Amino acid sequence: MAAKNSAGKAGKAAKVVDTVRETVHVPERPTLAVGEPVAQCDTFSWMDIAKAELGQREVKGAKHNPRIIEYHKTTTLKGTTDEIPWCSSFVNWVMKQAGYPGTNSAAARSWLQYGQRLAAPVPGCIVVLSRDGGGHVGFYMGQDSYGIKILGGNQGDAVTVAQYAHGRCLALVVPRNMRAEDNELFYRELARFA
Repeated sequence: MAAKNSAGKAGKAAKVVDTVRETVHVPERPTLAVGEPVAQCDTFSWMDIAKAELGQREVKGAKHNPRIIEYHKTTTLKGTTDEIPWCSSFVNWVMKQAGYPGTNSAAARSWLQYGQRLAAPVPGCIVVLSRDGGGHVGFYMGQDSYGIKILGGNQGDAVTVAQYAHGRCLALVVPRNMRAEDNELFYRELARFA
């Protein structure tokens, strides 16, 4: 009887994933050879890189944080100061460090055209937010009744986790053609919400 119940749950999860695939263009789950190990990880590969940058901040005055200048080098803007808005530069840098393409743009809203959109957040997905006069972009960390928690750059002039109103969310995206370990995590997260 227990086997029948677990099979029913697995079928339900697969059905939900298939429904999401139809509406959000979820990538096909990669087919692995029998016995081929898939690295188990708790988060997308790019999130360890992003978390390691927590605390990087602008330098007040004439000097500039060289790490933020490095973030800027991943965009066509190639900013030379840490006062230039850098949230998109940070996300581009993180994605490139993880081996994924970015948008190469310093504009936060450039991420609206990136990868594939999700109907619901998955921890670590890229979140594009509205902002007066532009936008903001970072990585989804969770949410509560007060808002969405984002790990991002240029939040209080630093890489921090900050909270934003739910209504500001414009899009949730992940890269196309994710590596097997990131794809596997993606499907496990989808199944958790089934």
